[in-house]
Order: sequence, then C-alpha cells, then structure tokens
Amino acid sequence: MIFLASTSHCYKEAMKNYGNELAQLIETSGHSFASKLRQDIVKSLMLLRGKKMIEDKVLFELFFKLFRMKDKKIRETVHKFIVNDVKRINLKSKNHAVNKSLQNFMYTMLQDQDVTASFKSLQVTEDLYKKNVWNDEKTVNVIAAACFHGHQKVREKLVLQNSCFVEFSRSFEVNPCGLSGQLI
Repeated sequence: MIFLASTSHCYKEAMKNYGNELAQLIETSGHSFASKLRQDIVKSLMLLRGKKMIEDKVLFELFFKLFRMKDKKIRETVHKFIVNDVKRINLKSKNHAVNKSLQNFMYTMLQDQDVTASFKSLQVTEDLYKKNVWNDEKTVNVIAAACFHGHQKVREKLVLQNSCFVEFSRSFEVNPCGLSGQLI
C-alpha cells in the first residue's frame, strides 16, 4: 500500500482514484482494521497528499473525522500532519480559501458529540494559532465557542490546559460573548 502511494506519481492515470479509494476505505471500515493497517493507510494518504494525488480538502476532512477513532497513535499522527501541512500551505502567503474551508469544517468538528474529536480539533486550532499560522478573529471565535461546548470535559480541558486562551482574547480585545473589551 505504501509502495503504491510512493510510486503513484509515476502512474498518474492508473492511480488517479487510489487516494479517494483509500480515504473511503478507512472512513467506512477503518474502525474494524488493526492499528498497523490503519497507520499504513494514513501514511499512504499522507504520501499521496505530498504528491498532490489527493485533494487537500478531502484529506483534511477525512483526517478530522479520524479523530473519532479510538486509536491514539492515529490521532497523534493525524494531528501532527494537519498542523504541519496547514503551516506549509500558508508558508509563502496565506491561502485564504483553504483556511476558510478548514476553519468552517473545524467549527463543525468542535460541535461533535465525540469528546475526543472535539478536543483534538481544538488542539489543532490552538497549535495553528501558536505557530502564527491562523491568527485572526475567526480563530479566536472558534476557540471561544469551545468554552460553551456541550461536554464538560471539553470545557475543562480548555480552561485547565490552555492559559493561552486569555492571550487570544486579549490580543483581539474580544471575549467569548463577542463584546468589545478585554477579558479579566
């Protein structure tokens, strides 16, 4: 599987649907696969992304959905990949189309009923803010919305683990209610 992904750019016509097929496979049946097989599929998808054999929007949305899997290794791998790839995409100049699309999708993931998926999405948002990739008001509003998440665990993790939340709000002079002024 990884070999096919590594050589896919040499056979573009024959392999044009390979990435979409792998994405569909892991999305529909990934929970029943062994951890090693899931890891290999994710690594293959990451290779295909590097060779531009799969669309970034499709891959990011799939990877955010993989945060729901009960496989810590997959969640860590996907988290690192998303942060680094979004950082790479925005390296030379901000790619507003990709950023807007991802931020909108991430906002829906923060409302997810799966606590782990919500929290990992929040961590991605915070990491991108800390790396100065996403440093706009929309990012602050997404993080602020997490303060009102339906699960207490997400709210607690946000407050306990992230003292930087106050820094977000202070740097934009907004508060979770959207009113002007600094948080105290």
